Amino acid sequence: MNKESIRVIINILIAVITFTAWLRMVFHGGGTFSSRGIWSLKYYTVLSNLLCAVIACIWLFLYRDPRYERLLFFLKYTGAATIFLTFLVVVFFLGPIFGYRMMYVGSNFWFHAFIPLLCAAEFILTETQVPTGREKILAVIPMFIYGVCYLSNILINGAGEGRYTNDWYGFTRWGLPAGFAIFAFLCLVVYFTGVLFVQLSALIHR
Repeated sequence: MNKESIRVIINILIAVITFTAWLRMVFHGGGTFSSRGIWSLKYYTVLSNLLCAVIACIWLFLYRDPRYERLLFFLKYTGAATIFLTFLVVVFFLGPIFGYRMMYVGSNFWFHAFIPLLCAAEFILTETQVPTGREKILAVIPMFIYGVCYLSNILINGAGEGRYTNDWYGFTRWGLPAGFAIFAFLCLVVYFTGVLFVQLSALIHR
C-alpha cells in the first residue's frame, strides 16, 4: 500500500470518527464535560476536531489536483497544530484538575487523544513541505479567534458559576488578566507545535 492510499484511509478515519463522535455527543452527551446539542460547539476541543474533520474532507476531494497541493499542506499544517493543543491542554492542564478518567470517557477519548495523535502522525510522517513565516503565523488564527470569543463572552456576560459558567475551562479563575495571558501562551504553543512538527517531519524524511 503506497503513501497516498494510507493518507486516504487516515483522512476517511478522521472524518468518520470525528463526525460520529460529535453526533453521539449532540444526541447522547458523554463527551466534553457531558455537553449535548449545539452547546458542544462552545468547546475548543470539539471545534478543533471538527476543523480537522472538515480539512480531511477537503483533502479527500482535492488531493489528486496538483493545483491545490500547497493549500492542502497549509490546511493540514494548521489542523495538526490546532488540534494537538487539545491533546496538550488535557494532558498538562485539564487532566490534573478534573481527572484523567473524565478526560478520556466516551467521545472524549476520540477528541482528546485518538484524533489529535492521528492528525499529528499523519502530518509528521507524510508531509515534506516547509511552511513560510506567514503560514506559521496564519496557522495560529483558529486559536486566536477562539480566545477572542471566549474572553469577550466573559467580559460581556461575566464568568458565571456552576453549570452556567462562561469560563468552562477555568482560565480566568485567577483573574481576567490571567485568562488573557493563558490564551496568549496557548497561541504560542500552537505556533511552536507547528514548527516542531515540521522539524520532526524533516528528520524522518532526511
